[in-house]
Amino acid sequence: MLRFLHVLSSFLTPAFEVEQQFPPRCGERRSLHVTHRPGAGYAVFETRTDEAQGEPAIDAETFEDGLTRPQALRLAARSGTRPETAAAVQASHSALVPAPVPLRLEVHGDLGVVTLHLHEHLDQPGFLAALEWALRTTDAASSLALIGREGEQELAWQVLFERVPWGRGTVREIERLTAHL
Repeated sequence: MLRFLHVLSSFLTPAFEVEQQFPPRCGERRSLHVTHRPGAGYAVFETRTDEAQGEPAIDAETFEDGLTRPQALRLAARSGTRPETAAAVQASHSALVPAPVPLRLEVHGDLGVVTLHLHEHLDQPGFLAALEWALRTTDAASSLALIGREGEQELAWQVLFERVPWGRGTVREIERLTAHL
């Protein structure tokens, strides 16, 4: 009976597509797509666009179709859906969810500046390892400045970590790492 209701709702739900863009990484742009076609169900897939070539290509390893809405949402969640993406799918509305504004931490030391892009780090340990490398690279032992940037806007570096999922406790860890500098 439940399967019958899923099939029936598939025919009654209008066609739509939700595209969620991710921040560019290493010269490549990535998007997550959740589509619905009446009678065919939901499909979830990613596209990748090499910025040098400019043509998007479907990532065959991520393509799944014939899904129910709950299955599509679970599969999309593995790719990192944002709340506005899930809301558009739940509402059966087409939407473009743009990539968030890039968050960067600039580490200024005696030997220069290293910029760490927060969206390139999946977790706190990975980010902290990159920060330790940046502190060594810039020779921040005698002078250290940490500057936060959201897009082109400068903000207190501590605020950056309120905006990433793994940010809780990161400020404390950074203060611990830089206490002796």
